[in-house]
Parts: sequence; structure tokens; C-alpha cells
Amino acid sequence: SNLELSNPVVGLDAEEFQRQAPVSVEQVLRDLPGSAPGIGQQVNNGNGGVSTFNLRGLGANRNLVLLNNRRVVPSTLGAVVDLNVIPLALIERAEVLTGGAVTTYGADAIAGVVNFQTRRDFEGVDIQILNGITERGDGHNLRIDGVIGGNFADGRGNVVIGLGFTQTE
Repeated sequence: SNLELSNPVVGLDAEEFQRQAPVSVEQVLRDLPGSAPGIGQQVNNGNGGVSTFNLRGLGANRNLVLLNNRRVVPSTLGAVVDLNVIPLALIERAEVLTGGAVTTYGADAIAGVVNFQTRRDFEGVDIQILNGITERGDGHNLRIDGVIGGNFADGRGNVVIGLGFTQTE
């Protein structure tokens, strides 16, 4: 406990996710240094509807995915997390730890850790619509996200409901 080390962490905030206007979280993560292409919407054979993150090219099952500092349950028998379960409209920030993660998180984090933090104490209504095509006029993307939330019990509690719809051709 007396040993202090620094590890490389890449931080992405909600503004970065809004700027890139992704259909899934995987589209933002694949552009990070040290990231290799995972399975996502660009794969039309063998996709199965999942989006994955492949840090350092070691395989999608070699990095740990956290949501609010808690492990996300893998969606396949190969211990791969489907990033489509991460609610884009609720992301406040994402942190990618690319080194020294095995000693802290265990064998799931050989390549590193990606931790998504969601909005806290959200109050109001937020509706986002993304509609686009590729520069060649194909690959239509549609994403609709709605978030509604409010505080109760004099600010001691908060309820947030988020709904999303995505269609990719």
C-alpha cells in the first residue's frame, strides 16, 4: 500500500461522445490509441448484433468493461461484453486504463479496463435523434435516445429512465 504508480488513463467526456455522434460506444473507443478494431457495425459477417472493444489487439475478452465501477456481465460464452448495453445518452465520461490493470482487477483486465460513468442526479428530459448516411449515400444510421429523470425525497433520491432505439443498415 506504500507503493504509488502512475498508469496511462485516457478520459473521454460526454462532449466527445456528442461531437462524434456515434451509433454505439464502440465507434468512439475504436479511435483511441492502442485500440484495435473490434466487432461493430462495420462487420457484416459474424457480427451477431454485438459491438466489442479490443484494446491492444489482444482480443475483446482480454479487457474488462465496467459501468459505474462495477463489472458488466459478458454477453457471450467467450467472456465478451456487448457494448450495445451501455446507454449512450447516460454517459457522463469514459476512462480507459491501458496498463497495470491485472494486479488491481484480475485476469479479466490483461489488456486494460474501460470504465463508463453515467450521469448522477439527472433532472429533466433529454431527447437526442441521430440520423445519417455515409458519404457514399449508403449505410443509413438512426439512433433515438430519450432520458427522463427527477429527484424525490428532498433530493435524497433520484430516478432516471433511459430508452434507446438504434437501426443500422
